[in-house]
Amino acid sequence: MSYSVDGEGVFTLTWSYRNCGDYNQDGIVDIKDITPLAVHFGEFIDPDSGLWEHPVCEVIDGNADGAITILDITPLAANFFV
Repeated sequence: MSYSVDGEGVFTLTWSYRNCGDYNQDGIVDIKDITPLAVHFGEFIDPDSGLWEHPVCEVIDGNADGAITILDITPLAANFFV
């Protein structure tokens, strides 16, 4: 979690959220999370920049190995309707 204050005294609070297996980011790990995995299947993190071409891949890479593969089904299955 972090915060910032602009020049007018306005505070902005930001935080990240990760629900392992919730690849469509709707707050529920269910069958609909297969779709983003299928759409980005076979994509890899750019070795030069360390970034994904599509930022959502960081969420879909459930085992955090830098590749969207069949191994990313395991986090989805482990957290299915949990």
